[in-house]
Amino acid sequence: MEEKHRLVKVNTMKHKEAREIGTDPITIGWICANTWNQLKLTELFEGLGWNEERIQLAMTQVISRAVYPGSELATSKWIKDNSAVCGITGYDANKITKDKLYQSALG
Repeated sequence: MEEKHRLVKVNTMKHKEAREIGTDPITIGWICANTWNQLKLTELFEGLGWNEERIQLAMTQVISRAVYPGSELATSKWIKDNSAVCGITGYDANKITKDKLYQSALG
């Protein structure tokens, strides 16, 4: 197989939709997600009759609060503007609102 080389102008590279999950996404976000899974919280909530979307929203809420502890309004803006947390939880970031986060916190 022939090797091909391409010249890349590093100074012209741009990030598109660069996002973060917090100050240290690997440490905080993934530890939260792994802890959620080890505690089998998804199974717990399924046993309580919660549907998948509600569980994903709850997981999004828990991880977001660990990484970015703010009000529901501030957290909803952070998730939409600068977070990849929904990539971990599977929840549609376009559906995030302060009211949904508030309702999720009430259980």
